[in-house]
Amino acid sequence: MVPFVSWYIKNGCQAVPDRWILYHWGELRMSIGPWLRCLMEATFGENRVNIERVTEIGSGDHNLDSAVEDDSSPVCFEDSVVMRHNEGGMGKLRRLEAYDMLRCKARIYCNVSNDEKIDKIGLTLFMRTGPRSFKNESVVIKIFEKECQKVQGCQLTVAYSSNLTFCEQVKLKEEHNCFPPPYTAEELGGRLFIGIGVC
Repeated sequence: MVPFVSWYIKNGCQAVPDRWILYHWGELRMSIGPWLRCLMEATFGENRVNIERVTEIGSGDHNLDSAVEDDSSPVCFEDSVVMRHNEGGMGKLRRLEAYDMLRCKARIYCNVSNDEKIDKIGLTLFMRTGPRSFKNESVVIKIFEKECQKVQGCQLTVAYSSNLTFCEQVKLKEEHNCFPPPYTAEELGGRLFIGIGVC
């Protein structure tokens, strides 16, 4: 989604999509996760993320609302934007510009202000539950507690992203300035909301 946000900025933030057709590795995706949906709604407006469920392509009328008859027929879109690559195909400045917009829009959406100056090091550990969680979570937390105690003003917070809403995560990330991620998706969330030049 980040390259599309970059395209949106480049075109003056005027063209908001009526429909989204998503695909990954050549397969259509009929939905997106709740966190990403909230981020896109914060950016483009509520009820603007309409994921198209491409269900009819055949029979010549190219209406995308019925059952598939012939998936080999071409479909023409009068006005569309297609992204082949994700962030990896973007330059650093364009990526940072898109992050800035996503961060700003999410703060507005969640009514989170960044006016307060942070005079401490807020270290947040986002933990997971289930099979991809740490086997020895308490040991991991103790390691970070020990290291945090070595730095004046360091405050450690342990949170579980599964227990927080999108806006609670945005607020927590705004209040803290160091965020070691346990997995790649959270790394992206950290890069988006913590801002430039920290950690």
